[in-house]
Amino acid sequence: MNNLSKGILNLNFVTITENDAGASGGGLSNLPEGSLKLQNSILGGNIDIDFGAPNCAGSITSLGYNLVQNPEGCGYMPLESDILNEDPWLIPMSDVGYGSLFYALWVVSPAIEHIPSGENGCGTGK
Repeated sequence: MNNLSKGILNLNFVTITENDAGASGGGLSNLPEGSLKLQNSILGGNIDIDFGAPNCAGSITSLGYNLVQNPEGCGYMPLESDILNEDPWLIPMSDVGYGSLFYALWVVSPAIEHIPSGENGCGTGK
């Protein structure tokens, strides 16, 4: 996913995995003029085939409770609630249409129960 030009991209409760790209971070890329914020999300298992920055390129701001498997190669600004450098243990489950897979968390995933109920909209129905 690329945030080009002076775009604003806010991602909340998303999983970005199994992507590959060249020269732009495997999963997420943000150009210097753009704003990319990540919250309550998983970023892991991506590949940058040119530079080896597997999951991201550019500056990414955390709004909390993310799991980033490997932030190397990007200016990821984590918060204390983030989990870094751990495998999210994702299991592809089924195609939900348009070539997108639904992913479940394996029982050993550090993302399970990571966001406290009521925090960042988790468990509130909002």
